[in-house]
Amino acid sequence: MEAGRQDSVEGQSKLLSDRYKLARALKDQIDFIYKWLPEDQKQQITEVEVFGILISGFEGWVYAMDLPCSGVYRFGELFRFELPRQFDSYDLLIKSLARFLALKARLRGVL
Repeated sequence: MEAGRQDSVEGQSKLLSDRYKLARALKDQIDFIYKWLPEDQKQQITEVEVFGILISGFEGWVYAMDLPCSGVYRFGELFRFELPRQFDSYDLLIKSLARFLALKARLRGVL
């Protein structure tokens, strides 16, 4: 978990900078897993998928990264979610919860 500063790098939005940091952290996680796999299981790294969440205000994005073949890291957005701001927008919470439950099922498939 990392909390970002409020300012951004010159020429970059805060969200773009945070997305880059998240992608880098997910790549580091895959590399760490690969490093600790026994030699006879290293080819199974293509089955590993890691996930990250980026939140900005009341909006959030869930990303996934995997290593489909040697040296090629695939990073993409799985879904976007919003948190309710008012009582009458609690339907957003139900939609977000459904997406996170689907993500939980996907995680269990990786484990």
